[in-house]
Amino acid sequence: MIIRREAVIAAIAWASAPVNGITAVKPQVIICMTMTNTEDMALQNQAKSVASVILASSGVNIQWHDPSQCPGQAIVVTLATDEPASLRPGLLAYALPFDGKHIVVFYDRVKNERVKNRPGYAQAVLGHVIAHEVTHILQGAIWHSETGIMKAQWSRKDFLQMDWKPLQFTDEDIRRIQHGVKMWEASRASGGGVRVPVARQ
Repeated sequence: MIIRREAVIAAIAWASAPVNGITAVKPQVIICMTMTNTEDMALQNQAKSVASVILASSGVNIQWHDPSQCPGQAIVVTLATDEPASLRPGLLAYALPFDGKHIVVFYDRVKNERVKNRPGYAQAVLGHVIAHEVTHILQGAIWHSETGIMKAQWSRKDFLQMDWKPLQFTDEDIRRIQHGVKMWEASRASGGGVRVPVARQ
């Protein structure tokens, strides 16, 4: 069975603005998302908005760019279709373990298995999946919470909530995101180059 892949290419950029002589680091996650087809363009654009709102609540800003203009050190998120049910059954997405830069989203599962003929639902789920996996990259660890956006497995109640209100980060989720940002900045300051944390799931 052929797995078609359309890439969502993302790069993490970091903007520093001096305030009273102190440099304030504001993480900017730059995502360039390639549409799978014209029919799904509206769905995927709305999913971008959902992901942006969720990540903004943790202090992380998303900038959506054209794929041809993405900077280096990109995170590549693949929207995989026609994947076999035996391939990581039950998962909606996973991050590749070796380079911390690649994420695969099982697009058919997100769009079809969870939608159940409910208009407007697929984009909410896709936005949450993107936000969840980007958070793994930012945190640089395999971390799941008991509640909210970073649960290891979302319940039926969670999926129903996505349709009208985004799931939230816990305080610990946000602390880990901020710690990951500081670790990246420390690596850059020490001459270690651009550090993209490895996320494994």
